[in-house]
Amino acid sequence: MEVHANRDGFYPLFVKSMLLGLMNQCPSGGNPHDCQFHSIRKATYVEQRDWLNSTSHDKRIKMYEDHLACKAARAS
Repeated sequence: MEVHANRDGFYPLFVKSMLLGLMNQCPSGGNPHDCQFHSIRKATYVEQRDWLNSTSHDKRIKMYEDHLACKAARAS
């Protein structure tokens, strides 16, 4: 699912839910060592949730944008 919006257009709950999914599993499969979520995937759900809740919305947007860039790079 691609979201085209400016930085202020991302809904906080959408970004959080997408990141929770990405922290569970890479859409490309496995747990790539170069992924920003590599180490957090090894944590419990509660640890993942607490870590995500401790980040700012701007940081979450950046992480989601980095995911979209990685996804595009892997597809090409």
